[in-house]
Amino acid sequence: MDYNKIKCLAEKRGISIAELCRRIGISDVGFYQMIPKNRMKINTLEKIADVLGVNPGYFFDKNNEDVLEYEIKKGENQPVEDPPDQDYKNEIQLLRELLKEKDKRLALYEKISKDKPEGK
Repeated sequence: MDYNKIKCLAEKRGISIAELCRRIGISDVGFYQMIPKNRMKINTLEKIADVLGVNPGYFFDKNNEDVLEYEIKKGENQPVEDPPDQDYKNEIQLLRELLKEKDKRLALYEKISKDKPEGK
């Protein structure tokens, strides 16, 4: 697990380690004692991930800098409310609605052009 990612992401969110620890219900001393022993419980890690707006697996993945960049661009110093998957779902839903509207307009234009007398 990469503890530097916790620290880096917290800093980018504008959250100190002391504040992060307060939000998840542990002491900062306890947090720092977990690091050299590599003894963080999964529920503690889940709470940290929730506060920082990422998936707990983020802290283990060596190849996820693009996720960090996405998170920061979405709202620096603010917790991320929706994971990227939810953003994609919302965008897909919006595109589906736009396609339906386009189809309705095309059908209306076709009807108007068929009803229109020739030569006008």
